[in-house]
Amino acid sequence: MAFENVVERLLVACGVHDVTRTPPTNDAGVDVRGVLVIEELMWVRVAVQVKRYSGNVSRPDIQKLRDSLSHGEVGWFFTTGGYSEGARVEAQAKDRQPISLISGLEVADLLIKYSVAIDDSEQVLQVEEA
Repeated sequence: MAFENVVERLLVACGVHDVTRTPPTNDAGVDVRGVLVIEELMWVRVAVQVKRYSGNVSRPDIQKLRDSLSHGEVGWFFTTGGYSEGARVEAQAKDRQPISLISGLEVADLLIKYSVAIDDSEQVLQVEEA
């Protein structure tokens, strides 16, 4: 839950509006939903999966997120770890809606870029890059 809290704050800092967390059980692969507003010209609905892993996220996790997307929604996957080659291939499959993969080091970079603070109780970024 701590990593989800951090990602929620990061999404708001990045310009995502109407950020809401899905119920903790039966979330069907989506932890947070929101709307990315770009210069008031474009509104993009996003569905976000958040995994605190020390290892790699695998292909089935990416498939689960994609299967949970509503029509016109894009998927973002945040992890403290990395992604397997199968997950990367699945995320960029040409015949499917792409899923953006944000690894632990990228999360850390975004937290710095958008000045999102983490307090001592949120020990979420034990970052390992795969």
